[in-house]
Amino acid sequence: MNVAHFFPDLSIEKEIVDEITQWTSEVLEKPSPFFNDLPACPYAKQAIIDEKVAILFKYDSHYQVLYSTIS
Repeated sequence: MNVAHFFPDLSIEKEIVDEITQWTSEVLEKPSPFFNDLPACPYAKQAIIDEKVAILFKYDSHYQVLYSTIS
């Protein structure tokens, strides 16, 4: 995921993306005894690898960035 592609000079947004990425790798992708030693989300890692995850920041009143990301 490359947040710089959309917003080249926004360090706060990059920090948010980095924190979410760290959380997914430390929480969602790790085996947990609460889930019978399976990851909380067994699809998270592959979805990130396949670039099927997007984090968007909305600054405009329209939704064009969202529509472009979905398509």
